[in-house]
Amino acid sequence: MSNNPSLGILFFIRKERATDEKHAAIYLRITVNGKRAELSIKR
Repeated sequence: MSNNPSLGILFFIRKERATDEKHAAIYLRITVNGKRAELSIKR
């Protein structure tokens, strides 16, 4: 049995963190081998 490394990159918007109706926070989620890290891209 071999362990193949996996990588996932996902950009998403969090509307609950929106400053107003026109602006919302954009987040990036990186998943490597099932372990997740999320960060704001400040846009």
